[in-house]
Amino acid sequence: MFRHRKCSKMHIFALILLALSAKSVAGDNEVIRMKGIEVPDQQAITSNASLKCLFELGPTATLYSVKWYKDGAEFYRYLPGVTPPAQAFSLPGVTVDLAHSDAHQVILQSLQSASSGVYECEVSTEAPFFHTVSEEALLTVTASSTAGGPRIWGLRGLYTEGDIVDANCTSPPSKPVSNITWYMNDKKVPQEWLVKFGKYTTKYPINDKEFVDLDVATVGLRLPASHTTFPKRVLKLRCMAQLGDQQWQLQRWTFLINHQVPHRGNFKKSRAAKHQPTSLLPLVLMVILFCC
Repeated sequence: MFRHRKCSKMHIFALILLALSAKSVAGDNEVIRMKGIEVPDQQAITSNASLKCLFELGPTATLYSVKWYKDGAEFYRYLPGVTPPAQAFSLPGVTVDLAHSDAHQVILQSLQSASSGVYECEVSTEAPFFHTVSEEALLTVTASSTAGGPRIWGLRGLYTEGDIVDANCTSPPSKPVSNITWYMNDKKVPQEWLVKFGKYTTKYPINDKEFVDLDVATVGLRLPASHTTFPKRVLKLRCMAQLGDQQWQLQRWTFLINHQVPHRGNFKKSRAAKHQPTSLLPLVLMVILFCC
C-alpha cells in the first residue's frame, strides 16, 4: 500500500523556480547568438582596420549594448538607447572613426605598433534576459622597410672540394621580424647546415616625424663544398624573407673548381698549379650567369 507524500508550499515554490530557470537557460540561445567576429590577422602600420561583430537577436530580445575591448580595456561602446549611441575611450594605439562605426562595425584609424593586441566584442541584451555573449581575436600590426629584400653576404664566387660554404642572410627590417628560409638548388637547406643568430632592433622612419622600431634577423649557412652540394659544379642559393603575405627573395650562384685558389706565401704551390690542366667550364658558366 502506497502513501501519498504531502508537498509543502516551499517545495512547490522551489519546483516552480527550477522550471522557470530551466526554461530561461533553454531559451538563452534564442535570445542572442554570436556568429563570430572579423578581425584581420595582420594589418600594415598607418593603415585603417575594420573590426566586425556578427550577432543575431531573437524575436523577443532588445539590444542593450555592444562593447569593444583591447587587451581587456574598453575603447568603444554602442548604446542604442543613448544619443549619440556611439562613444570612444582613449587607449594607446587605438583611434576610432566614430563617423563610420556602429553596432556591427568599428573602424580603427592609422594603426601603430601599439595597436597590436587581442580585440574582444561583447554584446548584451535588455531586460528581462540580460544575456551577454562575446568573442575575441588577435590583431598584429606589421611594418616593413622599403629598402629592398634580404641581403646575402660572406659568399665567395669559387670553392674547392672540402671547403666550407660560409654565408649569411639578413632580413629586411620589419615588425614582427621576417621569417628567413634558405634554399639550395631549389630545395630547403637541412637544419643541420643552418645557424640562427637571433635578431636586433633598428629605428626606421614611417614619415617625416615618426620612427618605428623594426626587427632584423640573420640566419647563417654552413655546408661542405662537394660534388653533392654542387651538382654540375654549380650551387644555386636563394634566401627568402617572409612577413605574412609579403615575400622578398634574393638568389646567388657559386661554383666548384678543381684547384685551390692560391694564397699569399704559397708561391710554389701556385706556380705548380699553373701547369695543371683545369676545366674552364665553371668559369665560363659563371660569366654567362652573371652577365645574363
